[in-house]
Amino acid sequence: MSILITPEQPYRSGNQYLIDVINARKATPISLQDKRIKTLLSTIDVWAGKQLADKFISGSTAKGTSILGCSDLDLFISLKADTNLTLKQIFNSLHDTLKKEFSVRKQNVSIRVVHNKLQIDIVPGKKMPYQTHWHFLYTNRRQDQERIQTNVNNHVNMVINSGRINEIIALKVWRKINKLDFPSMYLERYAIDALHGKWSGKTHLTDNFLYVLTHIAKYFSTTAVYDPSNSNNVISHSLYKYEKEEIQNAAIKSLKNDYLSHIIY
Repeated sequence: MSILITPEQPYRSGNQYLIDVINARKATPISLQDKRIKTLLSTIDVWAGKQLADKFISGSTAKGTSILGCSDLDLFISLKADTNLTLKQIFNSLHDTLKKEFSVRKQNVSIRVVHNKLQIDIVPGKKMPYQTHWHFLYTNRRQDQERIQTNVNNHVNMVINSGRINEIIALKVWRKINKLDFPSMYLERYAIDALHGKWSGKTHLTDNFLYVLTHIAKYFSTTAVYDPSNSNNVISHSLYKYEKEEIQNAAIKSLKNDYLSHIIY
């Protein structure tokens, strides 16, 4: 696809333009030692009690794909396998506990907490028996799928080792610009699958970014996307048909632009 960079054309290449956008929009990761989340972590520790197996940074934060204006921290709460509560009870109990002190919102598998000007996505999970990284997660979004079985560690490694970090960040910027409900794990896996066999690296960044947008515009609503850890978990089921069509239509509309700077900025 042939596309101009900006109306003024100050950039030597679309690749450099995208790198500049990515660098400007990337978020600086925060750690669990950050003083701003000390109260939040303490509340979670009290809530989990003796059933807490671990808590660790996960999601976009661990993958290095966080952007400004989205979650500042992704936090995974691992509960022991012998926890008596159901997954739904765990999710709702944590939500209700956090609601007493913080501004919260239920999401697909996470709870968004706004605290000290930070947006923190917290995912509670119950360990599978005799497993280290495998967990059951509650899915709040859909009534026809109440839980998923997944390996959070595999998700992180999949993205880190994919060679597609820049393309994923660019797509997340595009997602934010278009105000799309497009879960990050879904976006990441879709991009990696779509770019299978394509060259990686900064010299191919513009071509790859536009290629994924074109793929979304043509095939998104009918493409099945699977959890790399568990093929029985169909990630693409996390969105309804009309939600997929909104994303597909956004890609179609974006590709009608003559300038890259009108698609992503």
